[in-house]
Amino acid sequence: MKLATFGAVMRFAIEREAEAERRYLAAAGAGVAPDYLEALARSRRKRRQALERARQENVAEMILESIHDLDGDDFAVTPSALDAPPLEVLGRLADFEAATARFHDVAAEKVGLAEVARQLTRLAKDSRGEADSLRALSAR
Repeated sequence: MKLATFGAVMRFAIEREAEAERRYLAAAGAGVAPDYLEALARSRRKRRQALERARQENVAEMILESIHDLDGDDFAVTPSALDAPPLEVLGRLADFEAATARFHDVAAEKVGLAEVARQLTRLAKDSRGEADSLRALSAR
């Protein structure tokens, strides 16, 4: 899916946060590190809300800002089955976080709004930290 406008980039980022929240809640519901994953899901809800606010505040730029060479499909990660071993589920969640961090890094470079770019850079840093934490849990 080509992300050719500021609005498309923001929509993809918001959808990505919602998808992370769903994945975390599903894995927690299946008994995989429930307290930790539920906390990550709450964090994702807050991140999604912050992105929605940024999109609303920058609605004029959504119309004008053109983006080149950004494709959402480049950041796809297939989730593991919830009945997979818990360590595999955590590993796939870590892969999702790493891909999300890459998306935020690339999107931050492409958007022309400094405030939104800073927000995406912060989200990328957070996602890298979450990926590292999930990998550490999956290595136990």
